[in-house]
Order: sequence, then C-alpha cells, then structure tokens
Amino acid sequence: MKTSNAGSPGVPATCGTSPDTAERELSIHIFLDFQVNYEGSSAQLVSEGLIPANFEWPVRTHQKAWQAGGFDYWIQRCRPEGHKGPMKSWLELDHWCIRVTVTGRDWRWRAQGAINRKREELRLMVHRNSAAGIAENTARCARASAALADTRFQAMLERVLPSTKKRGRPSAASRLAAASTVGSMLEGSRGNGGAHA
Repeated sequence: MKTSNAGSPGVPATCGTSPDTAERELSIHIFLDFQVNYEGSSAQLVSEGLIPANFEWPVRTHQKAWQAGGFDYWIQRCRPEGHKGPMKSWLELDHWCIRVTVTGRDWRWRAQGAINRKREELRLMVHRNSAAGIAENTARCARASAALADTRFQAMLERVLPSTKKRGRPSAASRLAAASTVGSMLEGSRGNGGAHA
C-alpha cells in the first residue's frame, strides 16, 4: 500500500491506494430530484467543489455530516466496487462515498412526492379507461393508420427519418416502425389536449 495526495489542500495525507482505486473514475448517481451520491477519491471530491476548506476527513468507519448552501452533506469511506477482502482491507483506502441532499427534502417530502406521482398515474389510468379516453385512443389509432396508408407522407418519412430497414427484414417493417413516430408527430401537432381532458 502506498500513500497518495500527501500535503494537498483538503486531502487526507495518509490515505492508501490499491489497484481497486487507482485511476478509477468518479462515480455519480442521481436519485430523482432530491439526492446525488458521489463515489471516488478525496482529490476527485475536492475537485468537484464538494469538500469545504480546512476539512477534517473522518477516520476508518467514522462518518461526518454538514450543511452548506442549502444542501446536506454526509461522507464516509466505502468499499470500492469489485474490491475483495474484509472491511479492514479498505478502511485506510482513499475511497469515499458522499451523499448530497437538498435541505428539507427529507423522507416526508419524498413520501409526499411518491403519493403525488401515484395520484397522477391513477388519474391517467382512469382517463384512459373513460369514454373520452377510449375515444381519444381510437382517433389516435385511426390517424396513425391513415398516415401509414398515405404513400406521399410515407415517401416524405423515408427522406427525413433514418432508415430502420435491416438485411432480411421486410420493407413493411420499416413503415410500421415509422408509424409510432407518425402518431407522436401528429399528437404533437394537435397539442396535448388529451392529457388534460
């Protein structure tokens, strides 16, 4: 094990590296609109502007949390992906997980967001199965069928859309593939009135 980043501002001076952490890219995972997780070396986190000045890095399994600029931060060492061995084999490695959340967007906020999304899904499902929703879907299918049968329109699509024909595949398949695009194009030209009926 060798030390790295010694003496660098905001970077722990006695962190080790291993083949699991050397030259590894910073990993970023975004969860909807409330949380971002970063995983990487201390230098990578510092370069992203995530670590405050004069930061004291936690040791071994210790955690650290702070608030800044409307965000909540939480940091801890973590096992690098693919790293094999007991916990003690990575407790001194320069590999960290940091979680950033919007202040105030706690579990209650997330729960209410989930309820709102389910409510909207239910509203759309009820509408699709209503007389108005069925009529809209029937009209949409009729417009797509008419566009598929319109040879001049299909010729225009052949010019403006990338080819979807593959070797050994009948040419009709490319027209059918374009039909879904046609439906979307026609719906867009009519606006989104059906979604708000």
